[in-house]
Amino acid sequence: MATITILDQSTQVHALPVKESATIKHLGRGTSVDLTGNAQARFLEVQAQGVRGWVYYSHLIARVLGSNNVRLRSIPAIADNNILVPGMLTGVRVLPTGQMQNGFLSVRYLDLEGWAHSDFLGTTPNPAPLQGGIVCAEHKNTPIHADPDGASATVKKAPKGAKIRLTGQTSGNYFAVAYSGVNGWIHTTHLCAATVEPGVRLRSLANANPASHVLEEMTRGAVVELTGKMQGGFLSVTRGANEGWVLATLLGPVPANPVPSLCSIWKGDDRQFAISQPYGPTDFSINVHPEWYAYGLDYCPDWCANFDGDCPPGHTGLDVNVPYGTEVFTPVEGEVICAGTNANGCAAFSCGWTAQGEFCEDVPNAGRFELRLANGARLIYGHMSRITAEIGQRLKPGDSVGFSGRYNGDHVHVEYRDVSPPCARNIDDVRLLNPCDVLMTNDFCLEPV
Repeated sequence: MATITILDQSTQVHALPVKESATIKHLGRGTSVDLTGNAQARFLEVQAQGVRGWVYYSHLIARVLGSNNVRLRSIPAIADNNILVPGMLTGVRVLPTGQMQNGFLSVRYLDLEGWAHSDFLGTTPNPAPLQGGIVCAEHKNTPIHADPDGASATVKKAPKGAKIRLTGQTSGNYFAVAYSGVNGWIHTTHLCAATVEPGVRLRSLANANPASHVLEEMTRGAVVELTGKMQGGFLSVTRGANEGWVLATLLGPVPANPVPSLCSIWKGDDRQFAISQPYGPTDFSINVHPEWYAYGLDYCPDWCANFDGDCPPGHTGLDVNVPYGTEVFTPVEGEVICAGTNANGCAAFSCGWTAQGEFCEDVPNAGRFELRLANGARLIYGHMSRITAEIGQRLKPGDSVGFSGRYNGDHVHVEYRDVSPPCARNIDDVRLLNPCDVLMTNDFCLEPV
């Protein structure tokens, strides 16, 4: 079976293929693990450092071996009619998607999902989170169309600088994209891209053949213009007077003005903790506890634009699995306007139970924290076990806020409400935004667990 790589720091190896099961070992980023061939509920069984247990699929990464002829198949079997990609590029990283069958591993390759035989997958020398195939929205309110036609319906608008994932299809000058829970098409002139590693080669041909003429070697962060074609994992681009092709996995969003990263909330590492519940409609918000999330519909959430009928209740922010009692910080400047649930008119957000077994509604300065930014937007943390900031206090980026709590598991809820344009349905005139559109780092927000 294949030997592949741990992607995230302090990845848990579970005794059973269940997140709530006992952790028998923690493995660091870059650790090699052997796959046993067993998979269940998106967990893959691994053997490493003297233990055998289960790792959730999103904490693993692999690399394509071979000579540019490894096939990506639609089913885990060898047949002439099931080939999605006749030759995956040697060395390109793939992400397991949580299944093993007949010696095949289900993977995502350049945003195509299929099956690759595990004999042709190996370890990744630099297991940084994948960025390839992710570009950015060039303009404010970039339209995402239902069809590759500017006259077709707009299914969503992306803010300038938003991370847009290419899904591998093109039509005319339109790219098929996935963004914030919707799929659609964006015209190439509304997208931007830059190199994510030093020494990226702009080639005259759309392949990695050593005989392909290299037009230019670019530094990290070099900006290129997309020209609307995708072929064999390469994107057609222009760079000054040169027009050629760049491997999609070596392109990412254009570096923008410094924005706070999500991990600055806990002053840790990117992807150190998983997202247990993403923003927007989830199975939990629709089918398990819709009554918990119905209030979010009063804040004009953008996901409602994607439903013709009744808009379902959705999760109003991100739940990040930071352990109970982790010190958290503000990534932005602002004024504290709430420092505890039900304190001075603060609205609800339970922290659950404190370490002393007290329900936080009876504990001062616990539950909800809210910061008002200079532009009127609100940054909210939910389920805090203790808040050390005080109402009226001015905080700078990096200032301590307090300590995370637990509610339906250890986590901190991160929510962002904007004031432009205002939400006419709500008394506060604020509307929900995906925190990933404001607080971003690499593709952390694009790969929730």
